[in-house]
Amino acid sequence: RPSVVVAEGAGKLITWPQEEPTDRSTFTTTNRLRAITYGEGRFVAVGLDGPIVTSTNGYDWESLAVSAEGLTDVHFGNGVFLAQRASGLMRWTNGVDWTIEPEPTQVHSTLHLARNYFVVASKGTNFLSTDGLNWIAASSGTTNNLYTIGYGRGTFVAVAIGNELLTSRDAITWEGRGKLE
Repeated sequence: RPSVVVAEGAGKLITWPQEEPTDRSTFTTTNRLRAITYGEGRFVAVGLDGPIVTSTNGYDWESLAVSAEGLTDVHFGNGVFLAQRASGLMRWTNGVDWTIEPEPTQVHSTLHLARNYFVVASKGTNFLSTDGLNWIAASSGTTNNLYTIGYGRGTFVAVAIGNELLTSRDAITWEGRGKLE
């Protein structure tokens, strides 16, 4: 089993077993791959021009027959793969069918996974969901989009455009912590 799988922007999936670089992957595409995640015993990689590709071992990849243009990110949590599209989200729970779901906001946003929450962050509002279908809105504590959100030791930590640092205990109430220098 590979310890690291990298989705290279030129369309090649590269694996590193046991600290030794190799390109034993069997999948190459002209697709501009953007993101990769792991869950339910499989890797899932997405890109701007499609396709969605999956692997159970990190070496042998297959392209899924699904219309998936404009994918920029993918995360796995709570038994759900959730991918961000240029206009909405794609959700996958059964290993076969991807469904197109509306994004909880019409304004440009970013998709994150922190703790057990999918988070769609958009200009001062975070939309949180555990299933990718039902969303609640909460202020993020900034009017800027978030670059990333992480979770550890009971605290959510976010970095927004302009290097703003924010923290929260519940992902609903956020506190500004200044700027990263």
